[in-house]
Amino acid sequence: EVRLEDEVVLITGGAGGLGRLLAEAWGRRGVSVAVLDIKASEGLNGAKAGVDANSEPDRYAEEDSGVRWYRCDVGDWEEVQIVAQKVAKDLGPPTILINNAAIVNGKPLLSLSTPEIDQNFRVNLISHFHTLRTFLPSMLAQKRGTIVTVSSVLAHLGSASLSDYTAAKAGLLALHASLAAELAQHPDGDNIKTILVTPGQLSTDMFAGVQTPSRFLGPVIEPATLAGRIIETVERGHGAVIAEPLYARWIQWIAVLPVGVQKVVRGWSGVDDAMREFRGRARGEAGMN
Repeated sequence: EVRLEDEVVLITGGAGGLGRLLAEAWGRRGVSVAVLDIKASEGLNGAKAGVDANSEPDRYAEEDSGVRWYRCDVGDWEEVQIVAQKVAKDLGPPTILINNAAIVNGKPLLSLSTPEIDQNFRVNLISHFHTLRTFLPSMLAQKRGTIVTVSSVLAHLGSASLSDYTAAKAGLLALHASLAAELAQHPDGDNIKTILVTPGQLSTDMFAGVQTPSRFLGPVIEPATLAGRIIETVERGHGAVIAEPLYARWIQWIAVLPVGVQKVVRGWSGVDDAMREFRGRARGEAGMN
């Protein structure tokens, strides 16, 4: 099992939502936690959204004294490098990496601008490459580490008005599988645990207004519930796939059904109508799953 007193947790997208819950839960237990986010958390003392990557980190509330927040655009390689040096100096090299940062535009394909598409892929996909290339070498050198990739059940499905978001999340499925395969070939790779998270809709501000046709068949997940599952899995020290709620555990099998049956299932599920009332955060604003 993981010895938390020896770990340094780094969470991208931790100013709110799932990432914040993870940071607070570990912080209350005295774990060293670094949060990388482009926006400040409301619970931070004196944090300003304009603080740059070279500034001193702000702490969370006093009861979460093990947590430090660093303003960082995780889709920017140079900013990640600057902050990585500060985290190593302040807390030590990260041994648990939670790649959680995400944004959503929530627009039909033909309504997306080129900057919106670029930002989506920088934050939702490319940032994972940045953090892995930055922090994995030190994990391998220490012969211990855990990498958590937060994707989405929609990575298996796609969805109307979420083409950019779901394409990036689908890329994370392939990245996770490829990373696990490369670690299996590395002499110290067995010491690095990989965890893939594919949740359904979370009750966070990022997807406010999204409607699901059946709360029984497709219940909205409370972020605290998912955070608990992630924490439990990380602390057990095993690789795993966390798929919640129940339907998320078999949804990938839809792809093997005949196309006509897939259309019926999509229509019945309402997946392509769910974004009609979407309001979320301000569209394109960085946020958490």
